[in-house]
Amino acid sequence: MSKNFWINWLKIASVIVIIVGLIAAAASTQAGSLPWLFIFDLLKWPIDGNPSSFQADSFALNAVLGGVMAGWAVLIFLLVSGPVAKGDFGMLRYLLTALIVFLPPIVKLLKIRKA
Repeated sequence: MSKNFWINWLKIASVIVIIVGLIAAAASTQAGSLPWLFIFDLLKWPIDGNPSSFQADSFALNAVLGGVMAGWAVLIFLLVSGPVAKGDFGMLRYLLTALIVFLPPIVKLLKIRKA
C-alpha cells in the first residue's frame, strides 16, 4: 500500500478520535452526557439504558480524558499533515513510540473491565 494511503488513514483515524474526545469532554456536564452514555451502553451490549447516568466524580474524569484524547489526536493529525506529508518519515517513529506507550495500559484496562 502506498504512503499516501497510510497518511490518509492516520488523518481519518485522528478525526474520529478528535470527535470521540470532544463527545467525552462534553459529557463533563449533565446536559452533554447523553452521547457518551450511549457509547458506554453500546460497549455493555445489549442496549438497555444501563448506565443511565454518570456519578458526580465522573464528570471531571470525562472532561480530562476527553481533552487529552482530542488534544493528542489533533497533534497526530498536524504531524501527519505537516512533516510526514512533506516526507519526514522519521516523525512516524515518534508516533509509533507514543502508540506503544499509550496502548498497553488501555488494553489492560479493557481486560480488567471485562473480568
